[in-house]
Amino acid sequence: MTHASGVELELERLASAEPFTRRIAPEKAAALPEPSDPYKAFGFVENEVNRLVLMMGKDGFKIGAVAYHFLQYTYIGRGEMGFDEAGQFFRFLYCDLDPKLVTVYGRNLLRICDQISQRRMPWIREADRNFKPPADMPGDEPVITRIEITDWKPKEMREQEEGGDFD
Repeated sequence: MTHASGVELELERLASAEPFTRRIAPEKAAALPEPSDPYKAFGFVENEVNRLVLMMGKDGFKIGAVAYHFLQYTYIGRGEMGFDEAGQFFRFLYCDLDPKLVTVYGRNLLRICDQISQRRMPWIREADRNFKPPADMPGDEPVITRIEITDWKPKEMREQEEGGDFD
């Protein structure tokens, strides 16, 4: 009696007739949280993903508002991270047919920013309130306090609209 190696078993599983989507259970691997789920700032996967979902806070779940923004990583460009009086922020350009500047504010955002730059963050979520850590806790969990999505135009177009001179 021979025993199949782990590699052979994996190859056999991949070649099976069972649908690929059922084998990897994507609804569990990178599922979006329900609005009623306990707050978590982000989802994480081991491999590169093709989209980033921005889950807006409670204001996004009102009648007529947008609760989810689905962004293809293909169109996410340059990013940067900095600090303001309330904590940290990072921003990146989303450049499809309607370019946007996406700015995310909060605390302990470096890992989230880094994972987005590596296309390994399937979703991020704005908190419904600003979680302040208790005095006896280090407060090192990421918290996204605000996500802003604004229209963006290249500098040359903005200057032209403002009457800039391009001689």
